[in-house]
Amino acid sequence: MSGIYDSELDVLSINGRRKTYTTTQIGDIIIDFDRNLNVAGIEIMNPDKYLGITKKLLKQMKYARISAHIRNNILLIRIFMVFVIENKKVEKERSILLPLARN
Repeated sequence: MSGIYDSELDVLSINGRRKTYTTTQIGDIIIDFDRNLNVAGIEIMNPDKYLGITKKLLKQMKYARISAHIRNNILLIRIFMVFVIENKKVEKERSILLPLARN
């Protein structure tokens, strides 16, 4: 997976290799699902608000990947990020819980 932070739009995008079949938006977060309803990618608008990571640090992100699980109609998205700060690799992990609509 690759992660890109667009500082002009203030959007963090993390996309995998899976082809997007459907998309849903919950607040400032857009989630892409593949045909089997696995998370294929995510876009977070105003990511500093959700992740507690400054925009300055997000600009230094070199790599990101996501892991997602659904349980009891709650989507747990874990985001793993790698930054390079003063020539040192720094890893950070953040989680986002999102309620899913019941059918």
